Amino acid sequence: MSDIIYFDNSATTSVYPEVLSAMNEVYLNCYGNPSSLHKLGNEADKLLQKSRETVAKTLNVMKAVFILPPVELNQITGL
Repeated sequence: MSDIIYFDNSATTSVYPEVLSAMNEVYLNCYGNPSSLHKLGNEADKLLQKSRETVAKTLNVMKAVFILPPVELNQITGL
């Protein structure tokens, strides 16, 4: 598949093996709701904060904010 040039990345895209490995680890071991106050939620929140810091540092910005997909965001905000 390396000879294919894929232009429909807004619909879906391939994932780097390192990203897939990290995501798989989270899916299996850190699946709590980061907004919850229980142990799994606290662990998920710590991981989410660490992810924000990593993304911000990588992009050389002060803060990274993860948002919902546009349609969901528009529904929540009433746009």
